[in-house]
Amino acid sequence: MRKEEKMSKLSRVLPLISLLLAALACNLPGTGSPPVSVPAAEIPTFTPTTQVEVKPTDPPAPPTLTPEPTALLPQARLINPRALSGCDIFLESDFPNTVGAVPTAMQTLSDVEKKACWYTFDSGTLIAIIFTSLPGREGFDTVRQFDAMTGGVVTPANVGEISIFKTFAEENRLILDAVINGWYIVLEAQGFDEKHLLFLSDLLTSNLTPYTP
Repeated sequence: MRKEEKMSKLSRVLPLISLLLAALACNLPGTGSPPVSVPAAEIPTFTPTTQVEVKPTDPPAPPTLTPEPTALLPQARLINPRALSGCDIFLESDFPNTVGAVPTAMQTLSDVEKKACWYTFDSGTLIAIIFTSLPGREGFDTVRQFDAMTGGVVTPANVGEISIFKTFAEENRLILDAVINGWYIVLEAQGFDEKHLLFLSDLLTSNLTPYTP
């Protein structure tokens, strides 16, 4: 009877022993499952960037400027007043640098005793007279006798052998009476001032031939 009980207990223990032995076998070195290989981590590769050479940009080209039209310049010439025809006392090129404008119209006023021209501008008028029938000083002195009658304010000018300005303020009118190179000259203007008449008289000083009887 005892023998049977021992065999029964042994039969129940054997499975447990088998399980323990199997568990121990799994934990012994070299008896486990083969190690799983871990893939090597991929090392990223870096491609060096090519440095682009930045060239300095050229400065913009300067703007093309259209040259301003060149003002007409006075012409150097010799003037014999008796040989003048029409309105040749002053040429169109004489005006831009003397009065700052060019005439829009011209009308001759010449006769046997004088050469004269009426010049019309947008800003005023100019009458130029050269007396040809008598010496300049004689004509100048004769007209001075009537200054009190004609009115106007008389002031000295500084051109030629002798000269004066006569100003008529109410009429905005200015007269330059002068003897230049022996000729009696009258410049009468509206819309211009003394400096303009002096510039014109300087041209006559340079251009007029000396007076001859």
